[in-house]
Amino acid sequence: MPDVTQAITLIQQADVEFYGDALTGALAEDGDIYIPLVQMCSSLQLNPTGQVQRIRRTEALMDGLRLITLVAQDGSRRPLVCLRVDLVPGWLAGITTSKIDDEALRKKLIAYHRDLYKVAWAVFGPLRAEVVPAGDVQAIAQRMAEVSDRMEAIDQAIASLNAM
Repeated sequence: MPDVTQAITLIQQADVEFYGDALTGALAEDGDIYIPLVQMCSSLQLNPTGQVQRIRRTEALMDGLRLITLVAQDGSRRPLVCLRVDLVPGWLAGITTSKIDDEALRKKLIAYHRDLYKVAWAVFGPLRAEVVPAGDVQAIAQRMAEVSDRMEAIDQAIASLNAM
């Protein structure tokens, strides 16, 4: 199998807080948005090496892996393996949430699955000329968390009604 982690040039990056986690969004020269896999894995308590291997075994996902040199907080430049943001839900779908005992971690994984793509597009969307201020992104993430909580309450209410 050829190495699909091709290097690609960074156009713009933005550090955002997403459900309490610091993530970096990278707009690359191909016009797509990428997120460092190591950041997402750290936030979700997943092994990054194992996840890269799993992605490389999945044809639908492997074309979305790119090596992008990002600027760290200290100003240094580091090449990181990143996943195209529209493929994040497909990657996360391979993780069985029902087997996660930690309720907070399970909810976080579901929130990443549901909302990360939307927030990334809010930051870098095709109609945006520049990065959305971090405060706006945080407000969007907060609204999405509130909607997610309401949806979960509705699901629980329906389940209760069905049990009657």
